[in-house]
Amino acid sequence: MRIAILSDIHGNAVALDAVLEDIQRDGPFDEIVVAGDLVWSGPRPREVVDRLLATGVTIIRGNTDAYFSASPDEMTQQLGPERVAYLRTLPFSHRISPAAGQDLLIVHANPRDLDQPILPRATEADLDELLLEDGRVPAWRCLAFGHVHMPFQRTWRDRLLVNVSSVGLPMDGDHRAV
Repeated sequence: MRIAILSDIHGNAVALDAVLEDIQRDGPFDEIVVAGDLVWSGPRPREVVDRLLATGVTIIRGNTDAYFSASPDEMTQQLGPERVAYLRTLPFSHRISPAAGQDLLIVHANPRDLDQPILPRATEADLDELLLEDGRVPAWRCLAFGHVHMPFQRTWRDRLLVNVSSVGLPMDGDHRAV
């Protein structure tokens, strides 16, 4: 199963177009998932939402999507009321189950909320606090997320953690769309 995951577009339609072209060229993919933060800071949030809706990809909510859909006056002029209403309907997470015991969970920041980041150098204790479910290791085998705009992967308790970086607002010193 091939899955493309992107995140943190932040209204940067030019960067989104570059990534969608790469996905098209490198495809086919069984599923394409956007891990939130479609809007904020970039000059073309309307185009970002429209392009993603036209592609039929799976989209989950990011912290900026939640923020602007909760206080729509700030974004209604740029997005229009229909797009703001759409942001309100985005789900918190998306799970892909290719085989028993091989679940991939896709979230924006972490499995509990939209804001607390999973950092590349987080301690095992910090990850335990953030990722254990009632003291137990979660059922998912891989967690994919964005939010901190820096690509990395690491293992925690035999689970793979993957930060997919940022399409439109990278913070790793490499300003290309990833």
